[in-house]
Amino acid sequence: MGYRILILVDHAKHNITNSSYDLAKSFRKHQKVGEVIVASRSTPRNQDFFYGLCDLSFSGIPVDADFSFDPSGNLFLQTGPMYALIDFDLVILRIAHPINSLFFDYLSANLPQERFINQPNGIMRTGGKDFLLQFPQWCPPMQWCHTIDDIKNFHRNFDLVLKPLRNYGGKGIFKVEKGKIIAQNGDQWDLASDGHVLEQLEADGYLAMQYLQNVRLGDKRIVVVNGKIVGASLRKPAEGSWLCNVSQGGSSEASMADEREVEMAICIHETVAQMGVGIFGMDTLVNDEGQRVLSEINTLSVGGIGPMELQHQKPVLDHTVDLLLVYFENYKM
Repeated sequence: MGYRILILVDHAKHNITNSSYDLAKSFRKHQKVGEVIVASRSTPRNQDFFYGLCDLSFSGIPVDADFSFDPSGNLFLQTGPMYALIDFDLVILRIAHPINSLFFDYLSANLPQERFINQPNGIMRTGGKDFLLQFPQWCPPMQWCHTIDDIKNFHRNFDLVLKPLRNYGGKGIFKVEKGKIIAQNGDQWDLASDGHVLEQLEADGYLAMQYLQNVRLGDKRIVVVNGKIVGASLRKPAEGSWLCNVSQGGSSEASMADEREVEMAICIHETVAQMGVGIFGMDTLVNDEGQRVLSEINTLSVGGIGPMELQHQKPVLDHTVDLLLVYFENYKM
C-alpha cells in the first residue's frame, strides 16, 4: 500500500506562499506513499492532542489532487475523520514557532523517534541560536552573552547583532552600535539601561554576532535535505533596514550555493543527521572579506521550498520528497 504519512501543521499561521500544501501533494503522488494526512494545531478538535497532551487521536485532512491553501481556514474547521498517531509510518513536523517542548516530549513518548522528520529530540538539540557555536569555522565572530558586561566587552571589537536564542522570524533582534541598542524600527537606548535586553539576558542570554556591513548584499537561504542542497534564495533587506527576513519587508530571488556553502552544508549535515535531522535551512551573509559565512540554522519548520520551486522553475518539492524518503529509510535510529 505504501507509507502512511502524517504532516503536522498550524494552518492559522499560513499564507499563500507556505509550501506545506504543495509538499503534501508531492508526498501523495510519490510511488512509495499510500496516504497523506494533514492535521492542524489550530483545528478546535485537535486541542487535546496539541495542547492538552492527553489524546493521541486527532482530526485530519486526507490529501488529494485538490488539496491547497484556503485563506479562510475552513478546510481545517470542517468535521473530518479522526486518526491515531500510532497508525502512521512517518510524521513530518511542519509546525511553526512558538512550540512547547512538552509537545515534543509527548510525541517522542508515544511514537518511535525514527518515525519523525525532523525528530523531536533533534529539533530540541539544534533549535537554539547557540547551536551555531558548534560551527565556529563557518561563522562570523560570535559569543553567547549572559550579562551586559559580556556584551560590552565583545562590542569593543566591532558592532554587534544580538539574537535571542529561541526567537524566530527576525523577532527580538537588536543591533549594538557605539554603545547603543538599536531596534528594528530605529529606536535607540543605552545598552546598560534597556529593559528588553536585561530581561532576555536573565532568561537564557543572547547570541552576539559581529554585525556585517555587507548585509545589503543579501541573506542567502539554502535548504539542505539528506546532505543535498535542493535550492537557494537570496533575501535582501527592505530600503533602510538591516534585516533580510521577507516577513520583515525584505525581498527574495533565486540564487545558487557557492563552493564554500556546499562545504558548510555537508559539514552541518554530518552533525545533524545523527540527531535525526533530515532537513534544515541555513542562512549565510557576506563578511568583510567577501566570503559567505553562516548566520542561522533552522531545523523546525524549514520554509522557502515552494518559492524556490517557482524562482528556479525546477521540481524542488519533488526532489525534497525523494531525499526525505531516502533519509527516512537510511537513517532510522
